[in-house]
Amino acid sequence: MQPSIGKVSAEVACWRGHTEAPPGRLPLRAARSAALTPDGKNPHELASTAYLFDESPLLMVNTGLVPAKKMNVIVFASRKGGSGKSTLTAHLAAHASKPSRRCLLIDADPQGSLTLWHKLRSAGDLTLKGGTRDLAAVITAARSEGYHWAFVDTPPNMSAAVIEAIRFATLVIVPARLAVFDLAAIKETIDLARQSRKPYAVVINAAPARRDNTESPFVTESREVISKLNVPVWSGQITNRADYVSALGSGLGVTEYNGRSQAALEIAQLWSAIRRSVKAIDRVYRTAGVMHRVAA
Repeated sequence: MQPSIGKVSAEVACWRGHTEAPPGRLPLRAARSAALTPDGKNPHELASTAYLFDESPLLMVNTGLVPAKKMNVIVFASRKGGSGKSTLTAHLAAHASKPSRRCLLIDADPQGSLTLWHKLRSAGDLTLKGGTRDLAAVITAARSEGYHWAFVDTPPNMSAAVIEAIRFATLVIVPARLAVFDLAAIKETIDLARQSRKPYAVVINAAPARRDNTESPFVTESREVISKLNVPVWSGQITNRADYVSALGSGLGVTEYNGRSQAALEIAQLWSAIRRSVKAIDRVYRTAGVMHRVAA
């Protein structure tokens, strides 16, 4: 079973050990029923190998931020430079894009790494738009143009561009590279996602390779540090592999470059996690929306 993302953020809350909902929020039973996984099981009762990024998800949903026209916006954000935001954006978008699933790249980082990669592509399947100015207008236009998914690369800071990107996010991915692991930087980005009441998860990037299907002690230790903050961490990892770099140098995603490689498998697993999580987020929004209409 593929790993998936477990934390969604904002108005409806479900804390482990709580038996009552906070004032003005949906009851625990409603939040749990809204959080059912695709096979109908409750995520709070699943093992760590199931759908969730974290084993005991804190589930919260803002019922007032559902877009008028559906487009999933995946934002890659971290204050730490070199964490792998542009790399993951490119590889995931290239893997996700197909004729029945229109995908858009948005480069909101003035460094323009994603733009440089896009110029190397010969395939015309992925459209790229600049987002360093008026990102809201870019995303609004993309919705009206019928895109299904938008992948947004952001600068390594806490600028207005990052804040705006997170405000429009369906899900925020926070890459963490062990070589430059900076808990304060990760926490700062997570705090911003929480303040914006947006779902988020950490993805460990450029990790040492597994040996005998066992992850590096450095990866395990990093998971434990992040988990202490009650932050969801993808149960997989993006390993430090040459295929990722070689693919980008050819203007390709790694699943296009070498579809049978371990790198391609990792990207496919991460994409599967993102898709399942977005579906879960949608179900919670729909359930909350129905309850709002009934209450009204």
